[in-house]
Amino acid sequence: MVNPLIASAEPNAEITLEVVDVVAPALSDTRPVKGYNAKRSSASTKTDTELRDVPQAISVITQDQIKDQSVQSIAEAVRYVPGVQAAQGEGNRDALIFRGNATTGDFFLDGVRDDVQTYRDVYNTDRVEVLKGPNGMIFGRGGAGGAINRVSKEAGWDPISEIQASYGAFDQRRVQVDFGQAINDVAAFRINAVHENSNSYRDGVELKRYGVTPTITVKPTDKTKITLGVEYFKDEHTSDRCLHRSLMARHDHWCVHL
Repeated sequence: MVNPLIASAEPNAEITLEVVDVVAPALSDTRPVKGYNAKRSSASTKTDTELRDVPQAISVITQDQIKDQSVQSIAEAVRYVPGVQAAQGEGNRDALIFRGNATTGDFFLDGVRDDVQTYRDVYNTDRVEVLKGPNGMIFGRGGAGGAINRVSKEAGWDPISEIQASYGAFDQRRVQVDFGQAINDVAAFRINAVHENSNSYRDGVELKRYGVTPTITVKPTDKTKITLGVEYFKDEHTSDRCLHRSLMARHDHWCVHL
């Protein structure tokens, strides 16, 4: 007798399955974040770490949130961050209150201390990381309330060309430009610029600011990336604290990113 199961089987039969490729961008603390939910940051540990593994409260204001809310300053960026609020700053600089602790110096740019006493525009900022709690052990010195870290926009190989223009109350006019593309397979460039003029509800109070930030990224190998950026920003505004006497504040500075 012949077993029907053995008889029906083909000894040399082969089954070939189709290849399934699963592709997704790698998550990194330096890559742009899609949506509002950031997964990684280096603000707290100085390393590329998932936020769920960091034993400290961190809030991240992503690029999508900055665009959707038309955020233009640090004070506007932290508007919906729990435990953090903007202060007056004598009418001429950023000042924040972290959990009841006021500060004008705990600001960082790409992890490097940024002690310039001025208002910071976010035209060239990819996201804002808010670290709440003592930060002296991480950054060498700092307040007990927390710190703000701005992550700069970097040049990449995906082309980008954006122009934003706005007109608001009291003759506020603002234009932003974001343009970048690849030079070749090894290098890419990007330039961000802003120009803003505005009056106020009070006579004699004016604002004028403009800035430009060119960046270039060179990637000679898959494991080596060099990014160089230079920022020039000028801010002229009336330091208005609702007093009868006004003082024109001028801030003019250069910043080099390595």
